[in-house]
Amino acid sequence: MAMESLGTAAAASGPSCSFGRDLLIFASASVLTCLAIAGYNLYIDRKAEDLAKKDKRDGDDAEGGRRPRPGLRAPRQEASGSIAAALAASEGGVYSSGRFLTAVLGQMWDHANPAVTKAVREALEPLLADLKAVSLRFVKLDLGGVPIQARNMFIHRRGGDGGRQFVQIDFDVEWDGECDIMLEADVATKTISFGVRHFKLSGRMSVLLGPLVDALPVISAAQFGFVNPPELTNSLSLPFVDAKAKLVEVVQGAVAGVLCLPQRMPIPIDPATYDYREAYLPPAGMMRLAVRSGRGFRASRGPLVKDVPDVYCRLSLGASGCMGVGKKHRTSTCRNALSPAWAYGECCDLILYAPDQIVYVDAYDEDRGPNPDDFLGSAEVSARDLLGNDGTTELELTVEGEKTGRYVTVTGELFQLSERLDSLSMPRFSKDGQVCGLMTILVTRAFDIPLPKEDAATLVKVIYGDGADHKKEFLTPAVMDGPGIDSLNPSYDSAFHVPLSATMLARTGKNDVSFALIDGEGANKSKGRGELGRFRITHENLRGAAGHVVKETRAIGEGGARLEVCVTLSGMRAERGSVTAPSAPVSAGEVLTTSSAPALAPQAAEDTPLLASVPTPSPGGEGSEPSDLATIRVTAVSGRGFKVLKHRVRKDDVPDVYCKIKLISPSHPSSSSFWETPTVKNTTEPHWNDSKNFNEIHPEGSSLVVEAWDANKYTKKDELLGTTAFSVEKLLREGTMEMELRDGKSGSFGTFVTLKCARLG
Repeated sequence: MAMESLGTAAAASGPSCSFGRDLLIFASASVLTCLAIAGYNLYIDRKAEDLAKKDKRDGDDAEGGRRPRPGLRAPRQEASGSIAAALAASEGGVYSSGRFLTAVLGQMWDHANPAVTKAVREALEPLLADLKAVSLRFVKLDLGGVPIQARNMFIHRRGGDGGRQFVQIDFDVEWDGECDIMLEADVATKTISFGVRHFKLSGRMSVLLGPLVDALPVISAAQFGFVNPPELTNSLSLPFVDAKAKLVEVVQGAVAGVLCLPQRMPIPIDPATYDYREAYLPPAGMMRLAVRSGRGFRASRGPLVKDVPDVYCRLSLGASGCMGVGKKHRTSTCRNALSPAWAYGECCDLILYAPDQIVYVDAYDEDRGPNPDDFLGSAEVSARDLLGNDGTTELELTVEGEKTGRYVTVTGELFQLSERLDSLSMPRFSKDGQVCGLMTILVTRAFDIPLPKEDAATLVKVIYGDGADHKKEFLTPAVMDGPGIDSLNPSYDSAFHVPLSATMLARTGKNDVSFALIDGEGANKSKGRGELGRFRITHENLRGAAGHVVKETRAIGEGGARLEVCVTLSGMRAERGSVTAPSAPVSAGEVLTTSSAPALAPQAAEDTPLLASVPTPSPGGEGSEPSDLATIRVTAVSGRGFKVLKHRVRKDDVPDVYCKIKLISPSHPSSSSFWETPTVKNTTEPHWNDSKNFNEIHPEGSSLVVEAWDANKYTKKDELLGTTAFSVEKLLREGTMEMELRDGKSGSFGTFVTLKCARLG
């Protein structure tokens, strides 16, 4: 009986004990989870504080002249080399307030208003009608009685190939008009009307006069266009906020597509001497842009844990990122990064048409899921300022004009266009996203269109790479009958550019250019005839042509029409005239791409130093022309990302880092010595700031091979941590460069060394 009672009591207490144990486990797990969350948030806070202190310390050192922050440049008064030549368009010019032009426009405005109104309607109506969300159309369009204002005018000369001369007038345009614009939108089964009461436009306008000739009226033509997309603000009586933003985007895209560089509106002044092929000026070159790093990004507080941003950026140059023109380049995403750093080879190549074009940078925090990415800020810098600052600058991000304390470092490198096509097959230009050449397509005019004058409304469709995945299509404006317009001998005066990549050129037979003459609805509403004919210019034709230029007038179709075109194939070259060593890190076993650069032999063993295996180059080299001798000062600035060796029993081993640096140059073929920096102990981010001068070297074809070592006090042999190589020519051009180290086992491993270089004479 007693045993039965005991068993019953034990059975009764069993569930209670189990519940208590589960409750204790749950409470313990909850406490540990809270502690883990609190610890993680504390770690994020301390990491952010440490980064802020480091940024302040680096900034103070930079101001004191002791240690510049890698990637920062002091503003320079002059740019050296041919960058200066590329930016010298402003030299020898004359500044003016612009009041004279403003007065002229004021007197002409009664006649200019209807002319501009007509041009705006013709440019915008097709785009508004094609909107996917809401179809829009103009009911009334009057720009009002307030004329355009011109300010900050700069007048200077420009030269073109073949001795052509131009006069360029750059000025700020401001129009703050009380306009009268009415539009209609079809929404579902209803038609909604709304108006624009006020519209403001501002931007930098460029007017190109020329070519200049030695007979009156001296100027063959005038061409005008905005240097960058103009800023637009408006006051819309519109019930849809999204539609209002979309309308502004459409208008800005339309302006960028027809009146923003590279597009210029040509106006012939002397028809006897005007030829668009002579009036056209090619781009200044190709701009290689990259976002290298960022700092000052902060974690945001989430429901439980702090959200460390996943940062990426979007880059554009001038109008390249506008709707209907192109799209912005997107970097990779740096996960959980308060100080993001992007790979050195991650860049984009964009066409630079004028030094005053703006580089735009937008930063975002990538959100996984349906929510849109968070906007972290934007920044901008002109190509002139970026290149004149040794190609690197740090920009503070702003949101709606307010500073954020977040910064990004942007780099830019200028490549000039060249008749030489070496770059089309060079390894340096074969990476994804990199451009190796440029195709320029000019469509000037047609002759003898076989249609009645009132019916003719022709345009030209240009197709590059027909049948390939890189196919591109362009359309000239349509030309139809009207006062002063010859629709049977129409002038199209359009320029198109196709950046070429190694991947595109590898598709044999898929890089030809086709031209199709197309007739649309006429001015008298007659039905269009469609395609009237087409012809093709092959890639092989361009390679074999003199100067790689095909300039001709060809028959098109069977009705006797002819089309005048000009197609140019250009390569790329670095500003000093030859393709320099790659901007990506060079590891053992890789070869520098300059003809005179040293080949880095593979390491014989894991710890074999690279300096011992680098062959000595001979002066010059086949096909190379050494540049002038120079004296340079090289500074080993700093390193980052060095690893701590963990030990279970004894103290962790924090590296004691020093570098061995050797100059490999055609002008020093017998040199076998290397320079060794001081050792910085117990740090993963050493700062050496140690300099050495090198006399009478050829920057072109020279390189600096760098080895990072861990000094071991208690063993006989120091440990090789990694190697890399810097092109002296590129280092001189950029001023400061950071390169990733490689080792013989795992390749890259997130460790970097920064060098600085200056020309002394």
